[in-house]
Amino acid sequence: MKKITLLFTFLLCSIGLFAGKTLPNDIEQLPANAQKMIKTHFPKSKIAKIVLEEEAFESKVYDVRFEGEYTILFDHKGNWFLVDCIKDPVPTVLVPVEITKYIVENFPGDHITQIEVEKSGYEVELKSDLAIRFDKKGNVRF
Repeated sequence: MKKITLLFTFLLCSIGLFAGKTLPNDIEQLPANAQKMIKTHFPKSKIAKIVLEEEAFESKVYDVRFEGEYTILFDHKGNWFLVDCIKDPVPTVLVPVEITKYIVENFPGDHITQIEVEKSGYEVELKSDLAIRFDKKGNVRF
């Protein structure tokens, strides 16, 4: 019985270590780079929620949710690494030119709704729910 109680206590404590902290819905809560990115590319979007995720052995992640359900994830320095605009287009200035060109040429009428920066390149999701990976130079990865 003591082992079960000890295990249960450990699990509850572990959950607390990985839980996010909700911050006030104020852009000033974010690093300067994140503030600039939002003001430049999403000036009319209203922040609905900011969560600071601090996981053990990893750096901080700012999870910014907007009314209309857009999501942007920023690292501890305020650099975005995921932009999700649900079904609306991601601002083209956030997408490398080679990737935009590939999508326009191969998927006419479709557009990028999500982009994620990965260690080895990018992953984009299209309105048609197709996900495509690219290397850092914008070449499709199979």
